[in-house]
Amino acid sequence: ASRVLQNDDATLYFLDRRDWWKVVDSRVNATGPALAFIHEPLPQYALPRRDLVEPVSPAESDVSLWPMLRQRGVVATFAGHDHLNSDCGRWSGVWLCYAGSLGGYGRDDAPGACNATTLPGGCARRVRVVDVTPTSIKTWARLAGGARTQERVLWRA
Repeated sequence: ASRVLQNDDATLYFLDRRDWWKVVDSRVNATGPALAFIHEPLPQYALPRRDLVEPVSPAESDVSLWPMLRQRGVVATFAGHDHLNSDCGRWSGVWLCYAGSLGGYGRDDAPGACNATTLPGGCARRVRVVDVTPTSIKTWARLAGGARTQERVLWRA
């Protein structure tokens, strides 16, 4: 189920594709920047120019979510689903980030599965970290060995 968490620093939307509209359409009084966490990427994830390991596979039902997120002051979205992609790209003022993959998804022998520390094609076990402070929102991918990569500043006060 979709939820909203809010404090003085940011508003966080955790959206389930079945009922996201209930949360985003509610009258949340955001006092700072907002972030949205979704499972399937939005169609806009295909728009920023960047290197993707696998094609963007958006949920068709989420087309109307984009304008609502922009109206709510969302500065970045974070999606899973396309497990081999992990970078962030910016489109129309909003950061569109992939979460990465901690390990295999589905079968470990699936083509491109992240079932080793690093695989050909740039797939590595990694998790996206989001650091929210009163003055900034930063993100990076933390690789299995502890290294940080793909560092981005998503917002500054």
